[in-house]
Amino acid sequence: MVTVNGASCVTNFAVLIWRVSILLFITMLVVAGAAQAANKYLDGNTKDVYITDDGIYIKPVIEIGVSHDDNIFSQPSDTKGSSIVVLQPAIEFAIVDELNSYFVELELEQGLYQSSSDDNYLDGRVLFGSHYEHNSRHQFDIGVQAEWLTESRGSGLTEGESQQFSEPVTYFRDTFTGKYTYGAKTTQGRVEINGKYYQKNYTNFNEFTRTSDYDSVSLASTFFYSTNAYTDLFIDVSAETIRYAYTQPFGIGRDSDVYTTLLGANWDASRMISGFAKFGYQWKQFSDQRRENFAGLRWDIGLQWLPLSYSKVNFTTAQQTKDPDVNGDYVLESSYKVDWQHYWTSFVKTTLAFEYEKEDYSGVDRIDDRNQVLLGVDYEFSNWFTINIFAEVINSDSTQDNFIYDKQIIGGNLIFTL
Repeated sequence: MVTVNGASCVTNFAVLIWRVSILLFITMLVVAGAAQAANKYLDGNTKDVYITDDGIYIKPVIEIGVSHDDNIFSQPSDTKGSSIVVLQPAIEFAIVDELNSYFVELELEQGLYQSSSDDNYLDGRVLFGSHYEHNSRHQFDIGVQAEWLTESRGSGLTEGESQQFSEPVTYFRDTFTGKYTYGAKTTQGRVEINGKYYQKNYTNFNEFTRTSDYDSVSLASTFFYSTNAYTDLFIDVSAETIRYAYTQPFGIGRDSDVYTTLLGANWDASRMISGFAKFGYQWKQFSDQRRENFAGLRWDIGLQWLPLSYSKVNFTTAQQTKDPDVNGDYVLESSYKVDWQHYWTSFVKTTLAFEYEKEDYSGVDRIDDRNQVLLGVDYEFSNWFTINIFAEVINSDSTQDNFIYDKQIIGGNLIFTL
């Protein structure tokens, strides 16, 4: 069984405290600076938002959840169930003037397992975003997000091997995004240039997890052409470099470059139907020639149908490659999801969702098929108090026996806002 080194735990905890302190300090500066930038109200629904005299919008949320998972480690046999209590406080700050906006979100999540205290966790997230318009033709968007997260045993790096680990795997994830837009939505053509930096670093079980630490840099350019019929046609070209921090001696490197070209359309031609569709080709090329490269179809489709003003059906499907958590060269992931949301009254909503996902691994003999069904009911007692009750069934099949499992989760959430 893999255990955690005591000195490593102390070091990781010190890093966590340092990061949190820096992020909170930056957050306070951002909010203070944004407060001087504008003194206007936000558009849209602000029923659960507190507005200060300086024009800062504050939205606190506290969510308390209780659920029961009959297979917390996602095992094919000898399953273990547990009740799980989750406390999730969050707060959002936002300021918007006529053209520009700034927002900050802070969120914590504490999970407590009744039957397995070793799996208790504390996650956190800090997000800053801004939108700046120099004029109607030049727009800038910036996003910074820092997270410290937990992979529950039986998922991610411990998938199929949960009993070999004494506690969940933890990691930091940092994301920086930027977008420049030339042209307005009312013009016949516009160009978007997107940049992104992503970094993922695991913080325990270093001998096992360090081969999965990586960062990536991506750049994309999209040209939109308006047909003046509530439809935009576009072409999207992107490139991404993925670099891993460590490779085992005599191991096979996982560094790669990914190139994607997509043609697509966005449309909103009627009140009932809207959506988008992207089709194209993707290439994934590894630096180590012992890996198998990929060249194949890539798509991303989303449709929304509103048969009634109080009923909505969403359909999404996508196919793309991703890096496997442990073994294999790449994973070709295909997903299909449909969900129906219906308001029976102004304060009662039901959600019924079905998702199918297929993962075809290259470099190892493994194909996974996963089906997931979710039924949820939301009852809004007031503007500040909502109850959510849900049931979820997951069935995972695979060509490898240790990745086959079933699980059922039932639970409820109490959601408090202003």
